[in-house]
Amino acid sequence: MMPYRQWTNRCACESHSRTAEPVCPECGAARQYAGWAFSMHEAMARYQTLYRLKPVGPHRKMADEALRDLTASCEDCEGAGLLDAPPGFRVCESCRGLGRVFTVPVDVVDGIRSSVLEHYPEAAAEAVTGFPGGPVIQDLSSGAMLGAEARPHEEET
Repeated sequence: MMPYRQWTNRCACESHSRTAEPVCPECGAARQYAGWAFSMHEAMARYQTLYRLKPVGPHRKMADEALRDLTASCEDCEGAGLLDAPPGFRVCESCRGLGRVFTVPVDVVDGIRSSVLEHYPEAAAEAVTGFPGGPVIQDLSSGAMLGAEARPHEEET
């Protein structure tokens, strides 16, 4: 999967605030363009790359509470990590596609991460190779996200 365009509802037919469909299937109303978004697996890879913790598992409650106030939404991309670059998108250079920037020194983040890992050592993970831009998958046996560098498309002859 890769980033997709997202739209916001203008009608009251659905409760979803954002969707990948530009038109409401119930009433046919056009939705308002709302920029680009990462797929679920890319969002999981973003979390793992930012915090170097697996995106799922029993550690998440503790980690989310401890890490909550250490970042701010990137101002340049408004937290999306992606910017319009017609006819497609580009990765935000300010946050490198993470959508968030740390507001504290890295050693503070590392200390909190270490505290989480004392309680949940299996939560450790490395930044996802190639994120953003390369393909990502989830290793279902460990819960970690795995990635690869993007390869350029070969010219068809």
